[in-house]
Amino acid sequence: MRTDGFARVPAVSVVSITREIRINAPTMAVWSVLSTPSQQPVVEPRVHLVSEWGEPGTLDSGYELAMRGRPTMRLQVTDVVPGERHVVAVSWNGRTRGSQDARLRADGADCILTYTFSVEVPLALRPIQRAFGNRQLGRWLDAVAHVSSAPHGSR
Repeated sequence: MRTDGFARVPAVSVVSITREIRINAPTMAVWSVLSTPSQQPVVEPRVHLVSEWGEPGTLDSGYELAMRGRPTMRLQVTDVVPGERHVVAVSWNGRTRGSQDARLRADGADCILTYTFSVEVPLALRPIQRAFGNRQLGRWLDAVAHVSSAPHGSR
């Protein structure tokens, strides 16, 4: 316990993980999955959509997701170009802790999705978060690809 009157602030660092995936679906189908809050529980069944505001996929729109045992996450669109870019700030406990940055481009009938997830973590957990985040991001991108390429009526 500190006796100088100052609270100890743990050292934090930002971990950023970027992955690229080719998705056998039109760019706008992938864009729709990424930018539509109601699609998030379809992509990741462990999350529950709590609330949403604004027109999905537009600047300053957003949503809140809950996952058992974790604080509710608030995601707010901070940069957007429909069909090309979708960037959200991620916060919980009232503070921005990271971001998710999706860049899409067409390649024939397919979509190339480059996705960067950045999150603030305690410095001591940086290597663990990087390994865990890489694995989770790969799984999540596979799920985005699956949902994006599903026949329209089965999403």
